[in-house]
Amino acid sequence: MSRPFLVHWDGQDDLDGSGLENYDVYVSTNGINFTPWLQRTTAGSAWFKGELGVTYSFYCLARDFVGNEQSVPSNIVQTTVSPNAPVLVAITNREVNVGDSLTITNLVSGTPLGSFIFSLGASAPAGATINPTNGIFHWTPTCAQASRIHTITVWVTDSGNTNLMDAASFMVTTRECVQPQVGHFILRACDSGEVPVRLISSVPLTNVAMVLDTPLGRLTNLWLETVLPEICANSVTPLSNSLQLLTFIVCSNQWLIGTQQVAKLHFTAACNQSSAFVNLQILDTIGLQPDGTVARNFAPQSGRVVIIGNEPLLEAFISTNGYPALVLYGQPGTNYVLEATSDLSDPESWQSAWEGILADLFQLIDPPIGAENAKFFRARRNP
Repeated sequence: MSRPFLVHWDGQDDLDGSGLENYDVYVSTNGINFTPWLQRTTAGSAWFKGELGVTYSFYCLARDFVGNEQSVPSNIVQTTVSPNAPVLVAITNREVNVGDSLTITNLVSGTPLGSFIFSLGASAPAGATINPTNGIFHWTPTCAQASRIHTITVWVTDSGNTNLMDAASFMVTTRECVQPQVGHFILRACDSGEVPVRLISSVPLTNVAMVLDTPLGRLTNLWLETVLPEICANSVTPLSNSLQLLTFIVCSNQWLIGTQQVAKLHFTAACNQSSAFVNLQILDTIGLQPDGTVARNFAPQSGRVVIIGNEPLLEAFISTNGYPALVLYGQPGTNYVLEATSDLSDPESWQSAWEGILADLFQLIDPPIGAENAKFFRARRNP
């Protein structure tokens, strides 16, 4: 079994010399015959793979820019690879889809003086992690990391002697990614609005089609306004009462690639409807590359429209201080009351926590005083 270790060398020319151009580095195994390892290298270090329990000796010869070479030095560097040095099992290369979780269990042999500690090399992609104690590697590539080959290095070190270490590198190829996105909007029933339609693609596309699912009876009069000169045609085709097919056709000798907004989706909120959070869900998507190849790896991100009718809407999340924060949606100029309780089984436990008149379609409300421990909130119009 073998393991790599790092060998360093350095040199300096005379003050009035031409300067050092390169080095020849020689190695001997168990004191037998020095042979060239690296020739005319300009580096100052390199990894050498040695066998466990074997002793290696090194020396280097410097060469200046006019061809002068030093004689064989008397100072020979020697090291023995510990028979207990950790050795990582080779890791096979992988191919993965964007959004899929990649898990690799790294195996190591050897008897540590302390314990084995795992880490990742500096070239590891963003989001990649490794458990320092058991060596389990996790990574879920994003669309921004698609259509690339990522070289990942795993290190293992003996905590009892940090000079004892090993490294293994492998490559992960991420397939293409096409990610359509629909934005967010807030409006009243009967009003018109728009949401941005964005597209992230790691490969060039000449045609894109996606199915948009909108809840029945909520949005009407859907139409597209393209914002890119590369797009020559677009359409919204009803497939059913709730499904709409959005298509984009790129002009000749043009394509869509990268991250960009491609269009605005216009619509009107139906009149006389109840208040609702309306999800705009992207379903089936098809993208064609210039050679006619279909892009197959999609990671759509749905959008949302908040429609405000007569009833208020309340949304909760945990703020940075750990307490619940609220967003109240309602009609501007209307007085609303927030009530809170920690016990839904007791209808008498609801207490007023906030009251105010909305100046806009929504308002962020910090944790109401006296309701920091409440688990449930509700909103109503104040008659």
